[in-house]
Amino acid sequence: MTEEGMKTFEVSVFECNVVDVGMEGTLVFQGYQLLSFGDWIKEFSL
Repeated sequence: MTEEGMKTFEVSVFECNVVDVGMEGTLVFQGYQLLSFGDWIKEFSL
């Protein structure tokens, strides 16, 4: 949930397994792409 309302993202199995319902943190996204979430999901580039 964000200030603009509910946001939905498609995520990998890894991303899905590292967070639980109710966790709170800074959510960074661009369009429908999840870039990072708190200390659990970080943006990765090659």
